[in-house]
Amino acid sequence: DDFASLPSLAQEYATRGDGEVFEHIFRLKHKNGQWRWIHRTATIFSRTADGSPKQILGAVTDITRFKQTERELRELSARLLSAQDEERRRIARELHDTTGQNLTAMGLQLDPIEKSKSLDSDVRKLVSECRRLCRQSQNEIRTMSYLLHPPELDLLGLVGALRWYVVGFEKRTGINARLEVRQDIGRLPSELETDLFRVVQE
Repeated sequence: DDFASLPSLAQEYATRGDGEVFEHIFRLKHKNGQWRWIHRTATIFSRTADGSPKQILGAVTDITRFKQTERELRELSARLLSAQDEERRRIARELHDTTGQNLTAMGLQLDPIEKSKSLDSDVRKLVSECRRLCRQSQNEIRTMSYLLHPPELDLLGLVGALRWYVVGFEKRTGINARLEVRQDIGRLPSELETDLFRVVQE
């Protein structure tokens, strides 16, 4: 793969001025059979009569350890993002399945109390306010759990989840938004769908 880029490097050298330093990164095969990443800095040392580069002077540094560390950091970053998303899923599930259900049950239990004829007006107002706060908390938890990890992403895929998100965004903010997306995208790998959804969220 790296060898294929050499002809274009020769063309690049021909355009360089005297004293100009250029850099390239590529791989070389070590005599022990291992592939090593090389960082080269070079300059044109001498030219032919027509001005083309004849000799190049430079130095190379083995940056294989750096490249390995760079790859490990990318892999670690991917694992962290995956762990974050899994934690979001867990929290979203708990909010929806536990806290949300508890609030629903609380609202159902407050309903007959509020309708009771034996309550005086002050207590009835308190119960009514409790029911209002209960409904408000349900809505907030539903929104929060959907934003943490919308079930539409698993059920409908990226396009369906984005349509749902744009509608919710308009309701929450009062800002008109339009989603333009190709209809033939279909389902993408789960991690990619999640990453793209997070980009839109940001």
